[in-house]
Amino acid sequence: RELTSRIKIPISLFKNTNGCVCMLKETLPSSVYVDYYELKADKSHLKGSQVICPNVDTEKPEYLSEPTDVSVITPVLYQDGDSMVTNVTLPFHIRYHAPGRDKERKVTIKINNPRLLVHCQNGNMYGIFISTVEETNFAHI
Repeated sequence: RELTSRIKIPISLFKNTNGCVCMLKETLPSSVYVDYYELKADKSHLKGSQVICPNVDTEKPEYLSEPTDVSVITPVLYQDGDSMVTNVTLPFHIRYHAPGRDKERKVTIKINNPRLLVHCQNGNMYGIFISTVEETNFAHI
């Protein structure tokens, strides 16, 4: 499973878009986690990005776990019309959940929008933006 965020930032906010870097901060609910050792071993997900990820206990069930923050620092990949665009993909895992009471036996997990910080090397823009991407929902049976 992968969590992918596509970030579009309006160019009109910048005088010069050279050297811009984004930091995306995902707050993951206790139901899911990103495995630090998996990221370290398989760098194909990083694609020039750096990830700040806590080492979590992968064996802990959802009801004993805490939400975690995962930050990804990535350069802007390309310009698309009037926007700068970058994509971030993180592999994630679903934790064990206690048995449910409903007959469907599934759990819905919501991952809220990430927080985004943009910095350009030329210093003409430094600020926080909130992504306009819809909430990501997925179900586990």
